[in-house]
Formats: sequence, C-alpha cells, structure tokens
Amino acid sequence: MSTPEILTDLLLYGGAGVALGICLFATWVQILVVFSSFALALAWYLWRVNGVLMSWPKDVRLGPAGAGKEAGMFGGWGVVGAEDEVEVEEKDRDAKLQENGEWTDEDVKRIFKEEMKKVEEGREDEELKILLREGMVDEGLGDGARKRRYVVVGGSGLVGRSIVKQLLLRGQPPDTIRIIDIRPPGPNFPEISSVPFVKADITSQTSTSDAYSAPWPSPTKDTWPLTVFHTAAIIRPGDRTKATLPLSSRVNVDGVAHSVAAAKSASSSTSKDPTIFISTSSATVTAYAPEIWLPPWKRWPKHYIQVIESKDVSVDEEDFADYSNYAITKSAGERIVRKADDGEQGFRTGVLRPGCAVYGAEDDSTVGNMMKTGGTVRYVNEVVLLLCRFSHLYISWVLFRSLSPPVCTFCL
Repeated sequence: MSTPEILTDLLLYGGAGVALGICLFATWVQILVVFSSFALALAWYLWRVNGVLMSWPKDVRLGPAGAGKEAGMFGGWGVVGAEDEVEVEEKDRDAKLQENGEWTDEDVKRIFKEEMKKVEEGREDEELKILLREGMVDEGLGDGARKRRYVVVGGSGLVGRSIVKQLLLRGQPPDTIRIIDIRPPGPNFPEISSVPFVKADITSQTSTSDAYSAPWPSPTKDTWPLTVFHTAAIIRPGDRTKATLPLSSRVNVDGVAHSVAAAKSASSSTSKDPTIFISTSSATVTAYAPEIWLPPWKRWPKHYIQVIESKDVSVDEEDFADYSNYAITKSAGERIVRKADDGEQGFRTGVLRPGCAVYGAEDDSTVGNMMKTGGTVRYVNEVVLLLCRFSHLYISWVLFRSLSPPVCTFCL
C-alpha cells in the first residue's frame, strides 16, 4: 500500500471515529439533559404539592401544642421549630429547658412516659367532670343510668374497650354491662375482665340475636332499659373496587342491620325510657379521595384540603371514584341506624363520626405506641391529621344519651 493510500485511510477512519465520538458524546449529553430536566420537574412538583424539599426546617422537634408560634396541633402535642421559644407550665420542665435551650430526645421520652403513666392510671377526663359538675348530663348520678343494661358490640376492640372502661370508672356495676364480640378482650386488659363476654359473629343474624338475648346475671335486669354502643367494624380503606366490597359490607352493613334487629328484639323499653342505639361511623363518609394529578397552574390537587362537616350524605356503590369501600359501607350502615329510629316505640338511634385516627389508649396505633416506645416523630409540611380522643367519643355518647330527641348524626 502506497503512502497516499495510507494517509487517505487514516483520514477516513480517523474522521469516522471522531464523528462517532461526537455522536456518542452528544447522546450522553442529551440523556443527561433529559434526566436533569426530569429531576428538576419532580423537585418542582413536590415543592408545589407540599413544600417538602424547599420549606421544611432543618431541625424540628416535638413539643407541647401551642408551645411555639409555628406549633401545629397533634392530640395535645405540636410540631415546634428549632428557634421557637418553648414554655411549659411544670417547673421541672422549665428548669430542664432552661439548661438546654431546646427540646431534646430525652425531654420527649421523659414527658411521653409521664403521659403514658397517666393514661394507664385510667384517670377520668376533665371534660366529663365539668359536664357532671355543671349538671349538663346525669350519667352516673342516681339510679336512672345505673338501672340500665349496656351492650357494647365490638367491646374487645380499641374504641369498645375504652367505652367499657369509662362505664366502670363512672360506677356502673359490671353485671349490667355486656361485651359482644368475635373474640374476648384478652389478658392484657384486666381492668375490664369483670365484665361478662358473649361471643358472636355479627355477620350472622342468629348469632347476633343469641348474644343479645342471653340471660343477664340477675333476672330483674332482663327488664331494664337497654343502651347499645355498636363499635364493631372492619377497616379496609385501601379497597376501592366492587369486587372487594363484600369484605367490608358483611360487617359494616349487614352486621349493623343484624345488631339493630337484635336490639329491637331484646328491648323492653317504652317511649318514656327508650332503648338507645348509638353506632360509630367515620368522618371519612364525607371526605372525597384527593386526585393524584396536579395541574401546573394549581398549588394543591383537588380535594387535598377538605372540611369535614356533620352533614347528611348518601354514599352509594356507584361512587367508587370518590369514596373508598370503607366510606361506602359506613354510609350504608348510617342509613340503617337512622332509619330504625322510632320515638313512639321507644327505640332511639343515632350515629357518631369520629375522626381518623382515634387515640387515647396505651395500645392505639398513633399516640399510644409512640408514648410507649418513647420515640419522636417528624411531620411532613401541610399534612394535618384529624384525630379523635377516646374520651371525646365517650362524652359525646353521654351527651347523646341526655338529648331528647337525640341528634341523628354529628362529627367529632
């Protein structure tokens, strides 16, 4: 091969190599640009939705609600910025804070343990004491409340156990209370072990009726007026298809209907001293599911922020796009309970809608577990939990019992 041919080949192959290198470099540059654009778009989207990346303080600790100007309410506790001035009433806490200048993990653990001890002592709530002292309710005063039978359907569950405990704390004899559930409360709850337990499957009308009609310890009590707290439910908030609807409706709809029918059969009341049937629903029956996609010109997705109201709703099975199966079945259960109200026949009914989640017991999944472990928690900006304390539920039931005629539905 002659020299000119060699030079020609070098130029051709060299030029081709350079061109290929330029193409590969340009390709990688394009890939980098695409991924960078995607990352920037994602960061902008997250910032628009909840400000997680741009506005969250570097150091946030947990302190008493109202302790700082940026504090957010969380069941008596709030999120406090690192620079907020923290003031608490207890002198020992003041001294501790003055030493450190801010909340430490040890402060949080110590105070959580103190609050946990108060919960375990089973103290009666100040709200209930005020109501009793002011004469707004007569529960626990005289024989009018004591000479009633109390049935707690779902009494082994979180809310049901709290109701039974409150009944005992206010002086109700254990033999006037009955727990109806698929399983007993268990050995971890000795404070309610004196209350009779009757096993029942509320998805069966026969099983439910047998549990209601079982004889009471004293034959005289069989003729006493009846109060029913129906708290049994199955919670499957992630289900949003018709195929899984029966998993919730068997308990939340059929179970409610069976309980209402059994209560009517076991009732021995008159219009003067009626049977009271109070069912626990959920504030979610009025809450729409937030939409996933956020238009670029909007700050919040549709239904991201909602006001939970005590309004009449009728959530049907056709509303799967807006509600979960839990909300649909709870709404259907509400209609059954409210339709059963009959003042002339001495059968009064009503519905309570507690928020999500319910807290106040040592084993609840929100505040209780945190208090037991002594840990801390960090919150995402602009996310508000709608919490409802057990005592608020009980006080609402007490007020409901005192109203004549009772209110049909209200939220807590």
